[in-house]
Amino acid sequence: MIGANAGRLRSERRISQSELARTLEVNRSHINQFEAGKQNVSIDYLVKIADGLDVSVVEFFSGLGGASPRRIVEKEE
Repeated sequence: MIGANAGRLRSERRISQSELARTLEVNRSHINQFEAGKQNVSIDYLVKIADGLDVSVVEFFSGLGGASPRRIVEKEE
């Protein structure tokens, strides 16, 4: 869900995965896998993505309510 939120935010800003990847100096496939929920990322990586999108890290967690991290992972599976 966090990756999906990041993808939504990226799309709203009309930034392609390739553009974001260039900004972050990572491979586009990393962005794709993260948004698809196939790759877990560190908080450092989330901060880097948030900076690239010019949003707060908190926005990635919007809509998750009070769910514990374990419940979020279970939802993604």
